[in-house]
Amino acid sequence: MLLHDSTVDRTSNGTGAVAEHALAQLRELDFRSWKGVDVPDE
Repeated sequence: MLLHDSTVDRTSNGTGAVAEHALAQLRELDFRSWKGVDVPDE
């Protein structure tokens, strides 16, 4: 997982520092629909 921000606040539906989340927790967050952009499933 690559995140350019130090927190997940701006680009996901979560909050807090990236380093404070386990990988399993990060995988549960929604990073696809931030800013209303619809990203198709792969």
